[in-house]
Amino acid sequence: MSFVKMKKVAIVTHCIANNFGANLQALSTACYLKDKGYEPIFITWGDYLITNTPPEQVKIHTTFLKDNGFIVSPPCHSDNDFINVIKDYNIKNIIVGSDCVLTYKSQRFPYKLTKKGFQKVDLPKDYAFPNPFWLPYLRDRGDIKRFLMSASCGGSDMGIISNDILKEMKELISYFDYISVRDSFTKKFLQRIVPERIKSISITPDPVFGFNVNVPNVPSETTIRDKFNILGDYLLISFYKGNWPDQKWSDRLMDEAHQKGFKCVSMPMPQGGRNSSFDIDLNLPLDPLEWYALIKYSKGYIGNNMHPVIVALHNKIPFFSYNIHGRSIFRGRIQLLKTSKEYDLLKRFGLENNLIPQPFINYFSPKKVLSRILTIDKKVLSEASEKLQQDYLSMMESIIFKFI
Repeated sequence: MSFVKMKKVAIVTHCIANNFGANLQALSTACYLKDKGYEPIFITWGDYLITNTPPEQVKIHTTFLKDNGFIVSPPCHSDNDFINVIKDYNIKNIIVGSDCVLTYKSQRFPYKLTKKGFQKVDLPKDYAFPNPFWLPYLRDRGDIKRFLMSASCGGSDMGIISNDILKEMKELISYFDYISVRDSFTKKFLQRIVPERIKSISITPDPVFGFNVNVPNVPSETTIRDKFNILGDYLLISFYKGNWPDQKWSDRLMDEAHQKGFKCVSMPMPQGGRNSSFDIDLNLPLDPLEWYALIKYSKGYIGNNMHPVIVALHNKIPFFSYNIHGRSIFRGRIQLLKTSKEYDLLKRFGLENNLIPQPFINYFSPKKVLSRILTIDKKVLSEASEKLQQDYLSMMESIIFKFI
């Protein structure tokens, strides 16, 4: 009996971050590649993960991909570490992304004005340049193909990039054989760096839009309901710990939901914390696949973050999102929605009315929130879900077509 040795493909992304969506987009990519006959190898970067997440939850995120049967490298701390992993596994193809792998902030003036005067701001290492997501350790090695997949720069400020850094960004980006981005703001970011390539750079979906096709082991609805003791139709509510509505607002939401035949189930972010109680309050630790399934089997999602909206949209579930992304001014009191990745996605399908800035939470009644969920255009949800899944599959076909 003969065995065909599978070609190994490296994935460099936020795969072990303490973030449900980051874990799931990585899993979706890995499952797709495995189904096509490749062996995914996750190369992890060990110097930037700062966490305030409970230890038992951290363990789930850091072992999630291993627990699902995939190879995850030890954390790399230097260029040589990355090069050695690539050499050890004989890597010829590297996918960078999806997620915010092109974030950048200038260090020209690393201070912010507070009530106590100017205070130094420590720049997160994944906002520095060049961080490992730019693959600076490869430079012009022509024997390795590079693919920048559904990348995002977050709310990076394009106006304060020095000419020297722009020049190096241009060099590193020029080595990628394929580039796609997750939002129009990142496309503008790259237009400044590689204007000559911008016509070939498409806006492509997050890999979670392929989840139901790629991932075979999503828990069943019966399993989820039995484990968390959830009976009947429910709305899922989840905010970061500083953003939860107060109990008065939450009680009003439950009153409105009960009148419509729904229970309200709250679910923590990985960092935990909650300011109000609902009909059922779930607790950490929580597995990313359970998190996905809880949204999938709900009748609506209310809360923060992009990936819950992606999971809802992928499964044709109504949602109402409180935006926390993009650039903000006046200490976050005003958010510039046009730089928000959620807004960019929803605007393309006319669903932006189901998103408002987080600071507006007390000015938008629970009755209005529930109304937006119940009156969302199900046809638009369905069309958006199907188009994004097809766009995702087309993107992946384009990538593997270029593999060595």
